[in-house]
Amino acid sequence: MNNTILVEALMKTVVIYESLYGNTKSIAEAIAAGLQGSSEVALRSTLEEIDTTPADLIVIGGPTHAHGMSRASSRQVDEKRAAPLPGSDTGLGIREVIETLPPGAGRPVATFDTRFDKPAWLTGSAAAVAAKKLTKHGYRMIAKPQSFMIDGGEGPLAVGELDRARMWGKELAETLATG
Repeated sequence: MNNTILVEALMKTVVIYESLYGNTKSIAEAIAAGLQGSSEVALRSTLEEIDTTPADLIVIGGPTHAHGMSRASSRQVDEKRAAPLPGSDTGLGIREVIETLPPGAGRPVATFDTRFDKPAWLTGSAAAVAAKKLTKHGYRMIAKPQSFMIDGGEGPLAVGELDRARMWGKELAETLATG
């Protein structure tokens, strides 16, 4: 008699974030927490070496700067406006990370951002711009780009946004699991 035990493998997800004041990092951590249990999650800053090869899902997000993803020049302006948190990302942003990713070939991806609590037509959305770039690069969006609100330029996060981010992480896991 063959006693083969079938073990269901967990999905593998890489959550990549860019954060200057810690708000986007907090959102990324909450998304990762929502994915836990359904997925093996690697949380990576844009300043770390990022390997997306084993990932079943890539989730990528950053702050909205000048209606889109940050640039080196906008990150420098932000650094001069107020002191970033110790250990915050002041080098590479999600724009640069997206440019280095291999072709998507239909791999699932989701994008998020942090932005002022104003209408998107007024603030723009880094998540929407990132989604367009990733789609052009062959990735498949599994969810609508998601924005999480901050109060003021440096934050804090608006009330309830961490809970909403955890729930979005759970929704991403469910969407990926159901195909």
